[in-house]
Amino acid sequence: QKAPRLSHLFPLEHPVTVIANRHEVEAILAADFSTAADATKSLMSAGAHAALVTDGVAPAALADGCGLASLSPKPLSGCSVTGAGDALTAGYTGARLAGRSGAAALDAAMSAARRHMESSHPR
Repeated sequence: QKAPRLSHLFPLEHPVTVIANRHEVEAILAADFSTAADATKSLMSAGAHAALVTDGVAPAALADGCGLASLSPKPLSGCSVTGAGDALTAGYTGARLAGRSGAAALDAAMSAARRHMESSHPR
């Protein structure tokens, strides 16, 4: 598991964006969170510049200096999630580089992950 090996980096000393799933954040911060939104708030308190946290079929959340955005993933069954995190990160990064707001970047990230799962692992 890579997440526990990152715990020594917190609290953060430099502005970074943390992108992880809720379980990874729990391992990094040695805490339990009931939602992705709760996890993003804790990452922000630990010094993250922005935090995007996914939570399986539950809503994902993005926190940054402008506030908190949350988005529920659209239902998808029979697909592997392998590579979805990489697609999510690419979608988010591309949207931010294009100047999109947090909510729009979260939507782009979730859409990229979904497209990857649909195209890589057809039902």
